Amino acid sequence: MIADAVVPVAGLGTRLRPLTRALPKELLPVARMPVIEHVVRELADAGVERVVLVTRKGKQAIVDHLDGLEDLECDVMAVRQPEPRGLGDAILSARAALPDDVPFAIALGDTLVEDGPEVMRRLSACVEDGKADIAIALERVPGDEISRYGVAAAAGRVTSGNGAIPLSGVVEKPLAEEAPSDLAIASRYVVPFSIFDALGRIEPGKGGELQLTDALQLLIDEGARAMGIPLREGEARHDVGSMETYTAAFLRYALIDPELGPVVREQLRHG
Repeated sequence: MIADAVVPVAGLGTRLRPLTRALPKELLPVARMPVIEHVVRELADAGVERVVLVTRKGKQAIVDHLDGLEDLECDVMAVRQPEPRGLGDAILSARAALPDDVPFAIALGDTLVEDGPEVMRRLSACVEDGKADIAIALERVPGDEISRYGVAAAAGRVTSGNGAIPLSGVVEKPLAEEAPSDLAIASRYVVPFSIFDALGRIEPGKGGELQLTDALQLLIDEGARAMGIPLREGEARHDVGSMETYTAAFLRYALIDPELGPVVREQLRHG
């Protein structure tokens, strides 16, 4: 299993205001625990031993919350991203905290994945078994939503029992008519250490930010093997970056909780 993971948590959370005026969005509760605890426990349950949070000024409370979890079976440390300059820049900020020449996982700190440990195990196995240098979780999304995501271009059909799809590239938030597929990146990756070299060689892209997708595309163009791992039934991704998606995620996780679920269903029936 991949031992190290980077979790970016430096976003401003502007779409969730006023909830995030004083509270980092990663600490908003989703059923029994805040978003960031869901993500870090997902990684720990998958076998990750060390988690590097990429944070910024005003988000010390995230580290404080995780410090108090005595049953958390991974080590957590934090590094600073001085200003939000894109996901690629956030990943680059973690370079000094990771061992050289070892692949590592990336899990976005504002996105939950149901049965996430199983997804991360499949991504890790794809790289550790030598099938790929890059493994990316994917989900199919409707055409009118595709421009919100990084999107993968398939280079062939499913090649293994875990549904892995060879990829020829990735692109950040394409227009619907220009999207290479309906396969959106589902916020979980395993990448080689060479991603840092690639991030150092790309220019700011979409939105004037340093984009992880651009660095991944550079590696693919230079010969890196990339595989997409589609989410299976029961492995839905939940973005908590907006008020609408946060509300939906809270409701979903409350409903699937064995104790909270019956209470929520009863309230919905009589509400």
